[in-house]
Amino acid sequence: MPEESRSWLDRLLGRSSNQIPAEVDPCDDPSTRSDVDCDDVRANASDYIDGESSTSLTHRIKAHLGLCKDCNGWVRSLAATVGFTRDLPQEEVPESLKQKIRNISDGR
Repeated sequence: MPEESRSWLDRLLGRSSNQIPAEVDPCDDPSTRSDVDCDDVRANASDYIDGESSTSLTHRIKAHLGLCKDCNGWVRSLAATVGFTRDLPQEEVPESLKQKIRNISDGR
């Protein structure tokens, strides 16, 4: 897929078209009615960024982002953070640290 035909989110995350569920058809027309509010966008932003939100919700979020500069900037910032963390080297967590975390969650 040519670079310019991918969405800003896909380009920012370095995500190719084959990583996006096939049923998601981009709806970049901000004139469509958005029935989600800012709280809905923030609550579903991670799934949206990961391409895991439903087609219907994806369309509604895209419509809202086309109308709301605050949410658009917030989602872009979150997407950039997700993209940066995906690029970090993966380190093995020591078993001693895993056990300490288990102890905390068990209330010990």
